[in-house]
Amino acid sequence: MRLTRVPIPQTPPADDLPTVVLEYDGNRWAATHAREITIGRERTCDITLPSDTWLSRLTASVRVLDDCVLVYNRSASKPISLRPPVGEDLVIRPGGAATPLPVLTFDIVANLVDGGIVAVHVDASALGFTWRVREMVMSLAGGATSTMPITLRPAESKALTELCRPLLSGSGPNLRSASYEEVGTRLKRSPAYIRNVITGVRLRLQACGLPGLDTSEDLARWLINHRVIAEGDL
Repeated sequence: MRLTRVPIPQTPPADDLPTVVLEYDGNRWAATHAREITIGRERTCDITLPSDTWLSRLTASVRVLDDCVLVYNRSASKPISLRPPVGEDLVIRPGGAATPLPVLTFDIVANLVDGGIVAVHVDASALGFTWRVREMVMSLAGGATSTMPITLRPAESKALTELCRPLLSGSGPNLRSASYEEVGTRLKRSPAYIRNVITGVRLRLQACGLPGLDTSEDLARWLINHRVIAEGDL
């Protein structure tokens, strides 16, 4: 048997790697593989936040990996959030770290003592969405697509799409699925009709052995997490 030598791809020099751009208060900073950006109210931080007692001296830091950006919560006691343009916040507990895959533009959000927020915008679009990231996301999600154990009628598909609409089109910490009244208004149907349609789907899925579908909110999140309903359906 003849063996063929296959060249091993080399990591490009740091100067050739993509740059992640952070924006705050009209200024920009560049995070690279060689430079981790720190955020906090301490004057030694790269990005200095207001002198608010609720903010940690070192709040967060941003590190660039090969094909994603990793955000660390450097606070010992306060959570921070990653807020995408669309979808729910990803909360990072003190001492934790997270990457907002597959989102490439987002805000790092920290709370202020008066109930307000401070946000640092992150643009990691230069990293792209490579095959490696896709593989990671699909692995975490359990596959590229999920097969519904039941067949949906057209009226059911329309109602479920509207149920999921706020979760797929909104952003922020208080996202929820649409109410029966909201779905009914969009589809020009009564709330009682919508309730019967959505409840019927939920009960049929429960009968197939799917756990945790006790409310329409549970159903909406299951449909989105398993990509039965996606942004392209809106």
